[in-house]
Amino acid sequence: NINKDFFKDKVEFYDIVELKNGMVERKSKGTLRLMEDWLGGIFKAEQNNELKKLFKQLKEIRRERQNPAHKISENEYDKKYIELQKQLINKAYHSIKGLRHIFQQHPLAKDIEIPDWIENGNVKTF
Repeated sequence: NINKDFFKDKVEFYDIVELKNGMVERKSKGTLRLMEDWLGGIFKAEQNNELKKLFKQLKEIRRERQNPAHKISENEYDKKYIELQKQLINKAYHSIKGLRHIFQQHPLAKDIEIPDWIENGNVKTF
């Protein structure tokens, strides 16, 4: 889980949404959005597209698991779920790898050696 308190005084916690009647509403940002805004403020514009892609994948993963996690349903077996699971695992792997690459660029991380098996990991899903 991402701790919302980490972003306190670093990014805005709310979006201001203008309503049709001219009033405005404050909408809370979720933790993924807070992290995206925080990282977007730190990294250069050319990296923003990669950042947007990375967070788009994380949000897709969250959306995909949210419904089943919050409702009771009958057990269902279908081979399509195996392929969906592989796709989700690949998205998660590449997103986390992207985040690791971002944090690897931090000056305090320059002396940290990343093992080759992590850097060039050949992940296979079964």
